[in-house]
Amino acid sequence: KETAQKWVDDFIASLEVTHGTSNQHVADTRTQIEKIIAFAAVDSAAKLTGQHVVEYVSSRQKEGVSARTVQSYLVSIKAFSAWCVTNNRLPRDPLANIQSPSPARDRRYQRRALSHAEWVRLKIVTENGPTIRLIDGPERALLYELALVTGLRAKELKSLKRSSFVFTGSAPYVMLPSANTKNAKPAEQMLTRSLAVRLEKHLGNKLPSANAFSIRDLNRLAIVLKKDLEAARKQWIKEAKTVDEVAKRTASDFLCQESHEKKRLDFHALRYTCGAWLALAGIHAKQIQQVMRHSTIRLTLDT
Repeated sequence: KETAQKWVDDFIASLEVTHGTSNQHVADTRTQIEKIIAFAAVDSAAKLTGQHVVEYVSSRQKEGVSARTVQSYLVSIKAFSAWCVTNNRLPRDPLANIQSPSPARDRRYQRRALSHAEWVRLKIVTENGPTIRLIDGPERALLYELALVTGLRAKELKSLKRSSFVFTGSAPYVMLPSANTKNAKPAEQMLTRSLAVRLEKHLGNKLPSANAFSIRDLNRLAIVLKKDLEAARKQWIKEAKTVDEVAKRTASDFLCQESHEKKRLDFHALRYTCGAWLALAGIHAKQIQQVMRHSTIRLTLDT
């Protein structure tokens, strides 16, 4: 009698054939499936039922997790269940009728794009700012600009090595292997010439396998951006010449992490800004889709 873990291992091995053994999506899928099976407390995957999954979802929702997070778990466990049927491990799919919650109906908050004026302020203050969470000011400014230009996600930025960057030729770019992208597809994102020059200087004589940036954990990126936004806003308000102007700036959303409309500027908002700026510049939606690496044009247009 094969254990539930044996079936999970076989399923993950099948994913690794397509996505690679070091793919983050594959690793996340394993973790999510194993958590649900542990919650169900079954020794065999054949004993996993739709009720087990419904109860797991209910428990996570009571903890306050978002619909998007719940959906990712359901996608993983349903893919596993369907694989079991396809590979004759199960006679039918017990999870076929399980529906995923709609992330669109359960948005915890909306993001907003930086304006160009906000970015100018943020960049200057960050470049001249102190080291925060072991990342110095100039390096943070490079990280922010790289996210704005390429739309790379935080995890993708963290995975970058010196060898990820190509500065030769007239079109410098940064490349990511499929193991480090969300959609498990390799990507090449173009860089502006001015950013490429500064990145090349930053990377200096680092070995090809060396990390490009001093990112110890992803939470630090959220923390440092928040602090840099606060510093930039404080400096902007301080430069006001009159009491009325101080009051006006204080009441504005300029460089605020959260606007009056409850739209936030977090690190992922830099990726959002990349797409927004391309749209404002009149770039065709299909080209924006390619830069953002969205799976469908609808996702690009809706976002």
